[in-house]
Amino acid sequence: MAVPFLLLLIASSLLQISASDPLFYESSDEPFEGWWIESEKDDYQGLWKHSKSDGHEDYGLLVSEKARKYAIVKELDESFTLKDGTVVLPFEIKCISFFSTGIQKTGKFVEHHLKYTPTVPYDKPSHVYTAILKPVPDPDDKKPENWDERAKIPDSDAVKPDDWDEDASMEIEDEEAVKPERWLDDEPEEVDDNEATKPEDWDDEDDGEWEAPKIDNPKCEAAPGCGEWKRPTTRNSGYKGK
Repeated sequence: MAVPFLLLLIASSLLQISASDPLFYESSDEPFEGWWIESEKDDYQGLWKHSKSDGHEDYGLLVSEKARKYAIVKELDESFTLKDGTVVLPFEIKCISFFSTGIQKTGKFVEHHLKYTPTVPYDKPSHVYTAILKPVPDPDDKKPENWDERAKIPDSDAVKPDDWDEDASMEIEDEEAVKPERWLDDEPEEVDDNEATKPEDWDDEDDGEWEAPKIDNPKCEAAPGCGEWKRPTTRNSGYKGK
């Protein structure tokens, strides 16, 4: 379902609607007849014209009379909903009143006024503005009774392959690994700190037999390793999970 935008703009020469990717771009280079639809409602009787404004070489959508409301609609080729995320509308303009959004299916339009209207300089150059539309929670919206919270469900047609091994480990010993040369099998990784002394307030009866704290074995620093060598593990290519 396409979502048209009802834009109440004055002297607009460029409009772009962007979400995650650009959805619509209008440069106003070509006449709008057959491309945009002018409102036929009594409240919006101002007539648009496709022309160049004073001091500009670019074409734009211009108004023909003062003190009138103008409305024009463009039905987008690609549908989207404002609830999906932020929508950005950069536009080049000389004056802005407000804009509305509508749903083609219901024909209903919701009029949204700018809370803080930008000040438009009284000069000939056009100016670029950006409107950012953020989703607003619907207080009357309710979750349907048949709503399923699951993003994915088990495939009922899937069959476990014959060679599937549920007991296989994710990692196995690397059979190609070789113990490095100069590995110190008989040296422990940690040794007693010979420089440590028993604290003066240590009480063997209350604190137990004092033992020197352990430190890294200095001999291991110059060797590839100490203690019992064990093969490292590697990912099991036959592991498929449960």
